[in-house]
Amino acid sequence: MTLRKLWYFILALGHILCIDVVMRHRGVVYLKDVKRRLCPAPSFYSIARFNDVCSAMARASRLYKGKSPCLVHSFATAFMLAKYAGAATHIVLGVTRLPIRGHAWVEFNSAVLNEDPDLVRIYAVVDRF
Repeated sequence: MTLRKLWYFILALGHILCIDVVMRHRGVVYLKDVKRRLCPAPSFYSIARFNDVCSAMARASRLYKGKSPCLVHSFATAFMLAKYAGAATHIVLGVTRLPIRGHAWVEFNSAVLNEDPDLVRIYAVVDRF
């Protein structure tokens, strides 16, 4: 693992823990507003950094066992991709009917980033921001 990839892994862990704390105390609506304000649509993105951030976030998310891991992971991924790769992403919230379940994932140019694309097809999209 290169030094840059290790750094992104440490940042990913920090983002996940920070998002978890903020979500517990302020809620999802607050995080949604923060994303809207802090993650404007950038005009460029770095493919190398994009891939490094996604892989670091995937490794770091395996260590997180808290409440709503998909939502925490999605917010952390979106924030990191905007800040370090310059990529404008969307967080998508979906639900299934029976059994009733909710799920969150990140999309970039309509491509699912942090989840299996076949898995998210069973969810009806409730919100995309």
